[in-house]
Amino acid sequence: MRNARWYFFLGSLCGLFFMAAESQAVSSLVERSSTLCQGLQVKVQAIGTTKKVVDYAIDGAKKSCRQVSEAESRSQTLQLNQQAGKQAVSVGRDLQYLLPRVMYMAQLTGGAFDPTAWSKKKKTTYRDLWFDKVGQRAMIRRKGGELSFRGVLKGYLTDRIAARLKHQGVTRYSINLNNSVLKASGRGPGASWMIGIPDPHHQNSDSVCRVALVNRALATAADYSWYQGADSFPGTSTYASVSVLASDANLAEALANAAIVSGAQGPHLISRIPGAGAVFITHQGRLSIVGSVPAACMY
Repeated sequence: MRNARWYFFLGSLCGLFFMAAESQAVSSLVERSSTLCQGLQVKVQAIGTTKKVVDYAIDGAKKSCRQVSEAESRSQTLQLNQQAGKQAVSVGRDLQYLLPRVMYMAQLTGGAFDPTAWSKKKKTTYRDLWFDKVGQRAMIRRKGGELSFRGVLKGYLTDRIAARLKHQGVTRYSINLNNSVLKASGRGPGASWMIGIPDPHHQNSDSVCRVALVNRALATAADYSWYQGADSFPGTSTYASVSVLASDANLAEALANAAIVSGAQGPHLISRIPGAGAVFITHQGRLSIVGSVPAACMY
């Protein structure tokens, strides 16, 4: 994508991830890093488990990534794109979950967030997506249309890892995917993970906010010039960055992207979602908090 300047970031958060408030033996902490697909890097930290369990959780996300990413040669998303305007395609669990989610986010934002925005056929929109939940089939009705889950993929994979960890009885963990989507459970009685949100204009500077993260997820989006295509829709959002706190990572990432492409309507969008909150930073450096965000910020 020529001249693309889309960035998801949370600055130098890796060093902030494990700051245990209670006494823990070093051996009780498991740290694993891996590549999921298409360069997506994940780091998982968990307490009171084994490397085998964490690897099991990561392996599940790898399989999902290969099914969802349109850049993967055998992905169901690529099959949908190849059959656009021709016929429906059977879809598995991953797309059965994601398709209704992105269609809902597109409707919620009036199309500002649109998973078909990079389609070869300019008239293609999210309204051209068709999904049969009962028959487990989907289709892009317009020939030449394309679908991509890049605006929600990191959050979805983060949630997949968390679900597998929980299934194995892991109750204290943190997940960092590409320094852009974070999810954490509790660290212990009365303890939380403190996550820094950097100044989007000076990413190497100190955090402008520190957010307490307990059983929630945080996703940050900034400069969306790639989203509608760098040639036809330059990055002119009202905000330099939007960091969203939500119950799950998939929702947090979808809302962050939807809010930033919604421009001045972004805060209103977040305020409509129960339990969600966001930190908005303008290009002029002004900061505002909307909704439920347990944060300490420097104005």
